[in-house]
Amino acid sequence: MIDRLWKPWFVRRPERFARRIWTAVAPPAPGVRPLRTAWGATIAADPTKDIGRSVLTTGVYDLTLSEVVARLTPPGGRAIDAGANVGYVSVLAALCAGPGGRVDAYEPHPDLAPVAERNLRGAADAGPLARVAVHPVALGERPGRADLILPAGFGANDGLARLAEGASGGSEQTGERRVSVDVRRLDDELNAEGAGGAVDLLKIDVEGHEAPLLRGAAEALAAGRIRHVLFEDHAVHDAAGSEVTRLLEEAGFTLFSLGRTFHGLHVEPLAAGRLASSSEPPNYLATRDPEAALAALRPPGWRVLERRFPARPAARGRAEGRR
Repeated sequence: MIDRLWKPWFVRRPERFARRIWTAVAPPAPGVRPLRTAWGATIAADPTKDIGRSVLTTGVYDLTLSEVVARLTPPGGRAIDAGANVGYVSVLAALCAGPGGRVDAYEPHPDLAPVAERNLRGAADAGPLARVAVHPVALGERPGRADLILPAGFGANDGLARLAEGASGGSEQTGERRVSVDVRRLDDELNAEGAGGAVDLLKIDVEGHEAPLLRGAAEALAAGRIRHVLFEDHAVHDAAGSEVTRLLEEAGFTLFSLGRTFHGLHVEPLAAGRLASSSEPPNYLATRDPEAALAALRPPGWRVLERRFPARPAARGRAEGRR
């Protein structure tokens, strides 16, 4: 019982524990509704699904992910949120980057992209925002069309949608559905901006489509136009290895495993293995500037749980092309 209570979000924000008890007694009804984050913004999300449930009860979604985004998105910086869902990370990055920054959110699901856009439009009450744009498309290896697969568990966790090529349709046996969506290459998106299209932080959560996305960003990765890549990968420590980590290492990135303790982030070289608990997403960081990344991530504390957010020094340095 003590272990359940001894969480950063409950100790730093005791009112969240009361909210957790209340939702256990009176579960919320399904449907998108405004939810207040610990870091000050109000976002629209469904409290019966993973992101909304976590924000409702703890004030954050994936504390490790949130803290890394807060620490590696500098004032005036540029962030790309690939697999934006309802825009939780996009709003957080937009607050961190501030008026001189830019955030691009990519979310192909036709129901989620409008929610992300609504959240980014409505987040100004939390503070000055970066320039933001929601792109209702997927990022992949080649431009065109592809199927977005909605598995049977999508109703409980709308972050499970994944991109796949192949015939449209569904499977009566698995209960999955498919939606045809537009696909773009990140290289094409950045090249359209010219030489100034550099990125401080690329966050990727695309349910197994990470490698095709990175192959579609090969030019930008090789040219050093992307400084940090924050990604989720379930295959990093499999016997067969991960194509995602191979692509990033070949592009010159240094990789770290991410986890947390009660007091702050836990960051170790990739060889240390998975640091996230079994109940948390396996997050990893690839960086072209490991010294600056470690300097930003290793100090103790939880900035996204501070009542005055964003209260943090900027990560040192900037992406090449923006210095």
